[in-house]
Amino acid sequence: MPLLVALLPLALSVPAEPIERPADLNAPDWKIKKLQFSAVSIGVAMANHTTGWSSFTNGAEAIKITKTTDGGSTWTPVANQTKALMVMGVAASTTPSVDVVTTGLASTSYSIDGNHFLSSALGPFISQSVVAYSGGRVVLASGAAVYVSTNGGKSFSHKAVPAPVLQTPGRYAAAPSANVLYLTAGTWPAHTAATASEVQLTSQLRFVNRTFAIGGASRLGLETGAADESGGVFPPPGRDPPAGYAAQILKSSDGGATWTSLFLDTGAFYFNGIDCFDETHCVAVGEGFGHDGSTSPGARVYATSDGEKFELTHHEPTDGASLMAAKMFSAHEHVAGGRLPTGLTLHSTDAGKTYATKGATIKGQAITAMSFVSPTHGFATAVNGLQICSLLEYGAPSTRPF
Repeated sequence: MPLLVALLPLALSVPAEPIERPADLNAPDWKIKKLQFSAVSIGVAMANHTTGWSSFTNGAEAIKITKTTDGGSTWTPVANQTKALMVMGVAASTTPSVDVVTTGLASTSYSIDGNHFLSSALGPFISQSVVAYSGGRVVLASGAAVYVSTNGGKSFSHKAVPAPVLQTPGRYAAAPSANVLYLTAGTWPAHTAATASEVQLTSQLRFVNRTFAIGGASRLGLETGAADESGGVFPPPGRDPPAGYAAQILKSSDGGATWTSLFLDTGAFYFNGIDCFDETHCVAVGEGFGHDGSTSPGARVYATSDGEKFELTHHEPTDGASLMAAKMFSAHEHVAGGRLPTGLTLHSTDAGKTYATKGATIKGQAITAMSFVSPTHGFATAVNGLQICSLLEYGAPSTRPF
């Protein structure tokens, strides 16, 4: 039975560092583009200001990959659909061609024209992390490995992260170059294993395919709230099942042949998304919740400027705050997205010294994925407490370069 999202308090206890910048009323901000867009939509990928892809289901029918050519105002199914069980990520690159890749549960597929999708070869059975770069490079993360494609997602190579270097399951990956790979990892209490009927995306969000006794009908949907602690545990490879929170960042400088652990914390939180501007400048986001034992609840942003040391640039201490997505525009500018007491995203233009909160006028939504065409124009998928997904838009088209 779905659980309701915990309500966030209106007041925010702001830590001494970093400080929060006053809001610029003329600056770009988030707005609702399509309210109650889909029963389940996790991931949006815009190739430019008008053309992009997401996924759609009314809950009673299979998930379909959908496309917009008018900036998100209307969406239509693409020419053909793969037999995806659950689509949990979409990515697109525009150079040298339009390469679009989806991933999820038995859902890794690719397209070279944005209209016809085919199943990828040698991809992971399950992933919620996909990034497409120029030149046909695509990276996925799944459990104890990163999967890399050099042909636009047609096929993948498996880059294992061995135990005991990997202390907790991998979650999201970034590949700022062909040789340099980053992987965020983490777990939380009652971290459940993926099945054909349920995938736990975060501590507070599950993708489910529920079958009802009457008539045997099934329904796809999202469930929000804490996981059922009676569920199974998804242990990292070669390790005992974790008892609580763990957060780790790992790096490879030789294309995945060897790995080094850069960051490890236990007891407080786990990591979600990571994004890099280049080989040394990256930002990662994480979260932890007091109701299931976090020693320091709230949402976090970590950044590195040397590709080695990740430092905390922001801690949102309100229990219930969540950050799932990250995007870097330059060595100094990045965005972290999720659910905050007073907004949806944190935006920094000074490498995390200060942050501006955006999306204060949108209530009851939590960002699950973001896609930016420029620093002043982007889109996001979001979910509310009723387990219904909406499509959000940030700012408007701009010629400002990354």
